[in-house]
Amino acid sequence: MPLQTLQTLLYRIYTILAIWHPTHQATRHQTLQTKTTLAITALETENWPALQQLFLPILRLLLTETLLRKSWSLVRTIYGPLESIGPATYANYYLIQTATAPLHFKHTTVSLVLQWIPTGHLIGLRAILSAQTWTPPAYSNPQAFTAVNLTLGRGFANKVSGILTLPNPNPDPNPNLTPTYPPKAKPRAPTPCIILLPGSGPTDRDSTISALKPFKDIAHGIATAGVAVVRFDKITYAHRLWLGVLRRGRTMTMTDEYVHHVLDAVRQVRGRGDIGEVFLLGHSLGAWPAGKIAASEAVGFAGCVLMGCPAEMVYWCAVRQMRYLAGVNGEDQVRVEEEVRALERKARRADALVVGEEVSAGELPFGVGARYWLESREFHPLGYARELAGKPVLVLQGGRDYQVTVEDDYRRLREGLGGYASVEFRVYEELNHLFVAGEGLSTPAEYGKGGNVDGRVVEDIVAWVRRQTVGG
Repeated sequence: MPLQTLQTLLYRIYTILAIWHPTHQATRHQTLQTKTTLAITALETENWPALQQLFLPILRLLLTETLLRKSWSLVRTIYGPLESIGPATYANYYLIQTATAPLHFKHTTVSLVLQWIPTGHLIGLRAILSAQTWTPPAYSNPQAFTAVNLTLGRGFANKVSGILTLPNPNPDPNPNLTPTYPPKAKPRAPTPCIILLPGSGPTDRDSTISALKPFKDIAHGIATAGVAVVRFDKITYAHRLWLGVLRRGRTMTMTDEYVHHVLDAVRQVRGRGDIGEVFLLGHSLGAWPAGKIAASEAVGFAGCVLMGCPAEMVYWCAVRQMRYLAGVNGEDQVRVEEEVRALERKARRADALVVGEEVSAGELPFGVGARYWLESREFHPLGYARELAGKPVLVLQGGRDYQVTVEDDYRRLREGLGGYASVEFRVYEELNHLFVAGEGLSTPAEYGKGGNVDGRVVEDIVAWVRRQTVGG
């Protein structure tokens, strides 16, 4: 071994061992406190160049000053003005040091989590709702189903993890089970199955938002009643780091985001031999691909459930949300209106896209590339209403939903699909976008209070599936 290589190796070993020396540990902690104070101060004073320089150099390429500014502005729009910041607490996880500080906004408290490495660089910055932990819904009986792990997609960069929640033939009784429908003592063989498609963004298999896990609620409730369920991590969640580093998100399409994994899930569950009719359920943005895939005769789905389905491109929904939240939170209307106008400009640019046009992703909503928005138009549920209504469809809507509203979205869906006998509609007046009950105006802070998908929603889905199934 060359002398220079040996010296380099010994130096690296010494550096790693030195990290664990008590004196070095104390110095690291002092440095951590200093760096954390700098980061919090930069955030509070909106000094984006200073905050960006605290990140690991490679991350600075992704986390631009513009992105940091817009992300912070979105947080304030959602939770209201920042009123105070509490003292930070610190924890060590091997070579990662974590600092957590409470940010007290007008309507809620958010935990600011900063992750540091021994070099003193920031590698993670997240704002997390200080929330309750998820608790199983009363309508779920864990003894009534079995979880089977799945891997969906082909190729390392496309594989995601999922779960098949399969009803047990003879479930043990659950003394805490209080649904208004009786769980089947023995599901027919083969049993029907529903594949769940989550909403926008990097979403996990449970559609976790703060303390809520609506897809886990739905899967456990439906499986308790004798219907199998598949749910999976979106590729934007499973591969979010690589998508960011490689900037693949700028060339991704809705087919990449949803369709490949749905088709693989269909292939796997039908290959088992114990699954019968297969249905699709899409929530929020996931309702767009769910509707079009279900309408395809080539795949042979038995029907489709659309929950909180947008009736216009998602970026126009975002414009409405920004205005709504600014009004609820009492934000600076001048600042918010500037941001709304900026998003509107990008939304109009996306609306004007034509195939083959070269447009920078930075000119389009959310930094998402032209291919995604061009293909999204093809998934609009009202664009293939006749084909979609050729199969049973159940449209569900929360009355307090501000993200997808009764007036702007549900009404248009009812006008476009209401003339077909195969389509059923339900509105739950006191439910929000995640179909959890509440009171008054809905806000994102509500998601941190805990709760479960309302039992009526689960009951209605189960009853609808049984009506579509022979012998149901």
